[in-house]
Amino acid sequence: MWEIGSGKAKISAVLTIDINPAVVPDILHDLDSFPWSVADSSFDAIIMFSVIERLGYPVKVIEECHRIFKPHGKIYMLTPHFSGAGSFIDPTHKWHFSARPFGYFISGTPLQQENGFYSPVRFKLVRRLVSLKGLVDKLPFVQKLVNKYLAFWEGYLCFFMRGAGIYIELEKNEFCCRTIVDVAG
Repeated sequence: MWEIGSGKAKISAVLTIDINPAVVPDILHDLDSFPWSVADSSFDAIIMFSVIERLGYPVKVIEECHRIFKPHGKIYMLTPHFSGAGSFIDPTHKWHFSARPFGYFISGTPLQQENGFYSPVRFKLVRRLVSLKGLVDKLPFVQKLVNKYLAFWEGYLCFFMRGAGIYIELEKNEFCCRTIVDVAG
């Protein structure tokens, strides 16, 4: 397992990569410099908590994760939701995500079918969960409705019932990868 941008909160027995030498990563590397200094098909899982919003090229980051994954590798990602103040407080944040842009990489989603030409890599959505901010976070049925009707909530309600974070778990889709390689090759 590999943790990207671990900062000071390192997980024991997990390899780390970070740009900051002060956090003593296993690999010192700028994640906006591609390709990463990691061999193809070398990891089963990547943890990326509070990182993708700080990087300049999120599409390339997802493609790099795909490249270094073994078959069925998983990304465990957490990022602030754009409707929460936490997304805008940190001056290192370059992106403010909704819960849906990763659909560009998820096989069969409307976003992938309409705009999947931005990237050839494909994943399977394992889990996506938006956590809410404030009092509504204490009401599980509200959170369940928000996650069931994400497009409606993000389009009409998210500035009344603000999001806190987005957790996304993606699995490398081997079928799509072979298809892309076969067509390209």
